[in-house]
Amino acid sequence: MKYNSHETINQTETIANSLCKRLSEEQNCAILLHCSNYSIAKSKIQMLKFAYTEFICQIDNEFKLDERVLLVHNITKRQAKKLARELNLSALIIKDKTNWKKINLETNKIDKVFEFKEFIPNNLKELFSTISNEIAQSNKTFELYQVEPPRPSYFQDRERYVKIL
Repeated sequence: MKYNSHETINQTETIANSLCKRLSEEQNCAILLHCSNYSIAKSKIQMLKFAYTEFICQIDNEFKLDERVLLVHNITKRQAKKLARELNLSALIIKDKTNWKKINLETNKIDKVFEFKEFIPNNLKELFSTISNEIAQSNKTFELYQVEPPRPSYFQDRERYVKIL
């Protein structure tokens, strides 16, 4: 599926830079990877009253692979691990004050530490592309979209996709 994004290249760069600024200022957050039952994960996060942002990572190979990813804001490492285990996730990316870390929940070990001196759009690609080993091992096309829910006051009945990368 190709997502309709009406933003120009300059708007896309501005959106990416704005997201980078927000993520670099945020103290505690988590990225939930490989949610097999995305709607349950989303409703659980809403029930726990956490703010979140939805993304779609699109990997282009012989067939397109779309992965929905949830970025949960203001969640501690302990809360994020508990939530991820309840959702039967195998991996989680967390940020605690300074660094982003990918945690393997099966071994309870840190798989990777992302040490970004400053958070820029290329770092977004590195961070979000860890959802697939396939991307890491090849030069597949990778696109990142932020999902915006419909706004009835603007007569929108479907979610919008804002291209970030």
